[in-house]
Amino acid sequence: MDTKTIIQNTLSNKVNHVIFLCITVLLSNLFLVLTPYFIGKLINELTLVNININNVIFYSVLAGIFLVLRLLCEYVELKQVYRLGDFITSALQKEAYTTIMKADISQLQKVSPKFLTDSITRDCIIIGKEYVSKNVIKFINHLCYLIIAFIMMLAVSPVLGMIVLAGVPIYYFGVSGMRKLFKNNQTGVDYLKFEETKIIEENFNLLKEIKIKNGVEKEIKDYKNWLEQNDRKFKHNYVLKNLNSELIRTIIVSVVLIAAISVGVSFLINGINNTTIGDLITCAILIPLIYQGVLKLMDTKVSSSTISSEIDNLNQIFKLRSEQRSEPINQLDELSSIKFTNVCYEDSEGYVRDLSFDVKNNEKLGILCLENTSTDLIQELFIKMKKARSGTITFNNCEFSKINTYYLRDLVASVGSGTRLFDDTIISNITYPLPIDEYKYNDSLYKARLKDIIFDLENKDQTLVTELSEEVHEQISIANAFYKDAKVFVFNSATKKMNSKLADEIQKEIIKLKNKFIIIVSDKGHDVVSCDKVVILKNGEVVESGNVNELMKNKDSVLYSSVRRIRVRSKIIS
Repeated sequence: MDTKTIIQNTLSNKVNHVIFLCITVLLSNLFLVLTPYFIGKLINELTLVNININNVIFYSVLAGIFLVLRLLCEYVELKQVYRLGDFITSALQKEAYTTIMKADISQLQKVSPKFLTDSITRDCIIIGKEYVSKNVIKFINHLCYLIIAFIMMLAVSPVLGMIVLAGVPIYYFGVSGMRKLFKNNQTGVDYLKFEETKIIEENFNLLKEIKIKNGVEKEIKDYKNWLEQNDRKFKHNYVLKNLNSELIRTIIVSVVLIAAISVGVSFLINGINNTTIGDLITCAILIPLIYQGVLKLMDTKVSSSTISSEIDNLNQIFKLRSEQRSEPINQLDELSSIKFTNVCYEDSEGYVRDLSFDVKNNEKLGILCLENTSTDLIQELFIKMKKARSGTITFNNCEFSKINTYYLRDLVASVGSGTRLFDDTIISNITYPLPIDEYKYNDSLYKARLKDIIFDLENKDQTLVTELSEEVHEQISIANAFYKDAKVFVFNSATKKMNSKLADEIQKEIIKLKNKFIIIVSDKGHDVVSCDKVVILKNGEVVESGNVNELMKNKDSVLYSSVRRIRVRSKIIS
């Protein structure tokens, strides 16, 4: 789906609103044109020898009613125009936001967060509220008014109507020509301002050298000469700017008005075409309004090229590949096994080759990553943030790629080493994105050793996490995983910032979890020795796997060496 399709679909869904807006625009302009028409009729009645008071009252009331109706219609029209622009803006924003949130993470890494934010907060508004509301609909509105006004002019006096119509191209080309002339002149003036800035800045940067060489008087004289030489261009630009703004339009409208009134007076004196004073008054009111409408028509920008960059930006977002492909499986039977078979993945952040293991329910698996092996990569493979290039991952012998991504992430509670919290309260971060359950919440606080910390805080669990240490941040992330109470837990160096005592306490709580799949990913052997079995990766390849107890009994095993090295280092430090 692209930007134009979304706009078309929005308009199709709001067809009743669009029809109502069109009727409102038509009536609003009709009332605006009819008001001077009945004022003219009123003038005709007042100039009669025998004034018919009933007609005077009738035309006065009609003119007043149409004026009030015009104001009411304009009020309704403005509301409808805003709503239509808001419908389009909201539709684009919702679709763009949804596309971004559901996009494959590898796609999002190709664009900056600022670009994505600007596209939603700026580009959607420019297209919906600026382009559609303030240009396209206004263009239609002004065009509608001009058509009705010209029809009225021709109905009142065909000759006067033709004079006004003949003046439109003169007005258009006159205003356009002056604008173009001013724009070209402004370009030259802008260059002069740039040149002046360059001269001044260069002299100020070299002021010490100028003083040393005694060139101050020369530079002052040169600058004065430059100002005098270019003063005429600045004056010319000022004159053109003001001509462009007011004078040329006033002259053309005045000429047309004088010509129309002169012809009308001639017709009135000679009794041609039954011209009346009221007709002249009607034309005198309509002529400035018509040319004002022409000017407004010229000022609107209805070409889609004016928003081409905004459309391109949004289309770039809508082309982002979704992380959800063909995923027909939305429900699994009771999860009993997780299996990796010859899984391979490689990108700029890391790689893994021929990773194979299987985990049963209630088993604890440790994955020890040594030398050039990314722990984040292993974690991201479990939650489909990254997808294996080859090999298979299965849950209950069901191929990983066929399981719905969001259902899978309900099954897996994942805590990473660099997990960021939301700028919100403790309780909001722990319970996110689930509703609050007091029992689960208190249980999570206990397991993550947060109860005492929260008790000492002035605002308790309403404290903003930005006020807390990185160690507490890790505890909150782990509490969030406990609160989720998923079937599968993946902990990726989750206690990295904690002191050893606290890390051991929480590790024990993790190991005590029953009827769960526990996967602990770490680059430290100490973190995985509490697991039932372990897979050890070095340079992205499996170098050892097996039962933890058996490997720890083997002094030649990689696991034993890794754990022993850490323990020796700890003793030396202590």
